[in-house]
Amino acid sequence: MCLSLATSISVAESPNENASASQRDAWSAYYAAQLPQYKFFLADHPDQPLELPDATLRWSNPLRPGTHGDMFVWSHQGRGVLVGSLFSYYHAKNVRRVAHQFQSLTTDTIVCQHTGGSDFRIEGPGLKFTPIQDAPAPADNRVVRLTQMRMLSRSFKASCMNKGVYQPLRGLPQPVYRFEGEAIEDDGAIFAYVMGTDPELLLVISVHQTPDGPQWQYAAARFASEPLQLTRNGETVWDFDDTSKQLGYLSKHGIDLQPDMPMVNMPSE
Repeated sequence: MCLSLATSISVAESPNENASASQRDAWSAYYAAQLPQYKFFLADHPDQPLELPDATLRWSNPLRPGTHGDMFVWSHQGRGVLVGSLFSYYHAKNVRRVAHQFQSLTTDTIVCQHTGGSDFRIEGPGLKFTPIQDAPAPADNRVVRLTQMRMLSRSFKASCMNKGVYQPLRGLPQPVYRFEGEAIEDDGAIFAYVMGTDPELLLVISVHQTPDGPQWQYAAARFASEPLQLTRNGETVWDFDDTSKQLGYLSKHGIDLQPDMPMVNMPSE
């Protein structure tokens, strides 16, 4: 979810703005139970469904009390290529509205088969990679490369528009997903810049082979509807300010309505 999506719709107040630990656990179970409805493929690999690990981030947004969700990363051959967030917010007293959002992290088109019959495509490219100027050469050691990626992620600053003013986002120090390949050219990670713990902007840092050898490159992707900016060394290196540009991004609200304590065991159709 994102601050902007929440503020662009009418959200009813509830006396139970902060979920108890048991409620939040139940909601995480509910979100996870919805995932089998989706089967994703890269358009060029229709015989290889994307793999889905456990939730990578449980989040909430302090500027929208009661709004929370879980983030998931689908992968292909160990590389994170699709990020999704299943979340909910108050729709009426003691009733929550469920929404799903997805962001492609690949240059390919992603095809979705949905058990409810609402198949769809997420058109690419979802991102564009750019060399990171002055970055060190990728290390031969996988552990050291993680240290390098964390250092490089700290050199970027992100912000999100709220009420006409850009507000800084906090970069999480650890990646929300680390690529699984052992080879240098297969390594990379997804970092999140958050409002509270709500991811608004995603940054992929990965190794790319070039004529001069392995090189660190980056690509940014939106996880919000409001304008976003990414800067490095005081210079804007990426921004998003046009909600009509939907390549790589999809958000669906009103997927379901649930009580404060969700019906976790309800069958998926």
